[in-house]
Amino acid sequence: MEQREEKMEEILAKLNEWGCNVDVALERLIGDKEFYVDCLKVFKDDENFFMLKDSLDKKDYKQCFDCAHTLKGIAANLGLKPVCNATSKIIEKLRAEDYSDLKREYEMVHKEHIKLIEIVT
Repeated sequence: MEQREEKMEEILAKLNEWGCNVDVALERLIGDKEFYVDCLKVFKDDENFFMLKDSLDKKDYKQCFDCAHTLKGIAANLGLKPVCNATSKIIEKLRAEDYSDLKREYEMVHKEHIKLIEIVT
């Protein structure tokens, strides 16, 4: 049990260093750190990360918007500011029907996704 707690505290510290709003997210979850970390582990595997790239490759901008919007909402609730900020940029471009540089914006989402995986795995 102690080893799991140490790992959990390590994850929370790394999230804070990364710029996440861990305290706010924990307030939403009544301070349940274990549940929070479990949510992060589920979120890192969210299919919308993969569908975002696929829809972008297919130029299916509606699905791309839906995936980015879903990711942004979950990331915001989990206090994952870097993921939230990266997905927000894609959403803003899609709302404006500006399809330029979407691949570059996606790369930022991908980079933040990789960082999330590194932290919670």
